[in-house]
Amino acid sequence: MVKRESTFSPLFFISAPATTPHYRTNMMLFTATTTTTATATTDNNNNKTAWRRKSKNDSRNKTRVFITPSDIKKDTVESSSSLPFDLTYERVELTAAGINISICRPKSEDSVLDYYIARNEMNADPFWAALWPSARALSQHLATTKAVSIRGKDVAEIGCGLGLVGLSLALLGAKSVTLYDREPLCLECARLSAKLNNLESICKFEVLDWNKCDMFEKNKFDILVAADVLYEKHAVEPVSDFVSKFVKPNGGQIFIADPPLRAPQNRALFKTLMTRKDIELLSETKLFCKNVEGLRDGFDDEVLVLELCRTL
Repeated sequence: MVKRESTFSPLFFISAPATTPHYRTNMMLFTATTTTTATATTDNNNNKTAWRRKSKNDSRNKTRVFITPSDIKKDTVESSSSLPFDLTYERVELTAAGINISICRPKSEDSVLDYYIARNEMNADPFWAALWPSARALSQHLATTKAVSIRGKDVAEIGCGLGLVGLSLALLGAKSVTLYDREPLCLECARLSAKLNNLESICKFEVLDWNKCDMFEKNKFDILVAADVLYEKHAVEPVSDFVSKFVKPNGGQIFIADPPLRAPQNRALFKTLMTRKDIELLSETKLFCKNVEGLRDGFDDEVLVLELCRTL
């Protein structure tokens, strides 16, 4: 085993749209270390309390960073949209590539939670409504280190949420990007984001249950990306099965972003399963997301990016 470590510190920040007259810029300083391996009503309120308690417990494990500042003016988009809540967008800058990407999302995460509770959809996942650190970090990392290799490639993002990573790769020159998620509402937000960024001709959106991957065409993608898909143990095996079958053989690339301290046992299992499926782990890059300004509670966050390659 040969190990090599390197570090870099690109700036990554969110800004309000250029037309917004008053805003405060929030920045995150990323330092990366890479190890390369060669070989509601009362009932509703009770439901919401229970869900928030679950969210609070999850957030301890996810080491969530609340990045969106309260004083950035948001622009409402697609007011005629069929989505059952108000929408805003925020602009994310991938500084290494000189790219700005506008992401459409619910104006309030509570509105998504209220919607699911009102419909008694307690198994639905409202957490897609936020832009999580792993998606932000993976987008920045790929823009910084893989921009050239992304051009002209067929790309997929699974568990895409708001679609930041997949849409970023579309802006970096991917030939096509397919965004998969189990939640139709988040795919609609991602579709609106594609429209905002003039990516409609490049992007496709499909509802995906990764427990039923046999329903989808295999060996299809040059690159597959995912962020925050290993935090539940029961998802590790179907995710590993999906990614191993859906990238092209003999060189298909996989990039997985995951907070290193949240569920290390799940990540270890994922890597073991990948080895059994002829997927080689090429590197693990730890991104240190330094709090420069505006992050709640003043703590840092870390994201680990796994780079893998299908060998057969």
